Amino acid sequence: IKNIYKFSMEHNWVAPCLSDGIGNRLFQFACAKWYSEKYKKKLVFFLPRTKPTTHGDFENMFKMFPNIPIIETESEWTELNEKKYFVFEELPNVEGDVVINGSRQVYKYLENLELKPVFPINKDNLQKYIKPNLFFIHLRLGDFRVLPHHQIDLARYYSEAIKLAPHDVNILVFSDEPKSAKELFP
Repeated sequence: IKNIYKFSMEHNWVAPCLSDGIGNRLFQFACAKWYSEKYKKKLVFFLPRTKPTTHGDFENMFKMFPNIPIIETESEWTELNEKKYFVFEELPNVEGDVVINGSRQVYKYLENLELKPVFPINKDNLQKYIKPNLFFIHLRLGDFRVLPHHQIDLARYYSEAIKLAPHDVNILVFSDEPKSAKELFP
């Protein structure tokens, strides 16, 4: 992991408490970014509040946002815990370092945010993929591996979904697990 700091360089940062899979982590990150912009705090990743993931690569967030500093340890911070899921909560401006806990899956945290992750496909080389009749498939395998209510035959599910598309369709597959996606769609 690049950009790890043993101690924070300044005491006015905010970090998301990262948990679960990449989708949840992106919502948590977006809320911390919203908070950092609103209260002029430095956005960081804080390893003591980055929980292991049961699916996907632990370092995906660090890879997607390589310019966000990573702090390994700190002596004290304030935690803002989510009171109710799927409800926007106006978070207070807290002095010092802050960790934001919860799923934070509310669109208000995303309004007016400019998120710039780093991906292998950029705007310039994406043009070679843009074709008429283009469909996108977002292949998320993590939940299907570990959550009992998601246990379905994915190859069959996606094959059936593709059959519903016109025969001349172009399909672009997005996944945080490209190797597994290629195995499902050779």
